[in-house]
Amino acid sequence: MDEVLGEQKLPCIKQFAEGLNIVGLIDVMKQKPCLRYLFRATAKSALGIRKFKLLLTPCFAEQGSNIRISEEAVYQMFLAYLKEVSAGRRTTVTLEKILKFVTGTDEEPVLGFDCHPSIKSPRTALFPEVQHA
Repeated sequence: MDEVLGEQKLPCIKQFAEGLNIVGLIDVMKQKPCLRYLFRATAKSALGIRKFKLLLTPCFAEQGSNIRISEEAVYQMFLAYLKEVSAGRRTTVTLEKILKFVTGTDEEPVLGFDCHPSIKSPRTALFPEVQHA
């Protein structure tokens, strides 16, 4: 960011700075230098299973309901699968790929997700059921 805010710029940095200036970000970063960290390249930490579970929280049905019991059983199987993936026993799948499938990005945004991602099971049957009178 120092290059962008400095006087001497490469043509590509100059064009980037002009784009930031159009939306007013250059002025904001000059007034509030602490915002520069948003544009710095940081060391990307590996996505672990603990972090993954915090990012993707389950939404279960009411406590004690039959649906809740089924949902918890399925969620436990999902957690077991995540452990397999994080241990490297699923060679073509990674936690980052699962996160990308669910959210569209393979890492958590710097400021977090605007809409917190969650796991929710359908509350209706997938197939028609016969109801007896």
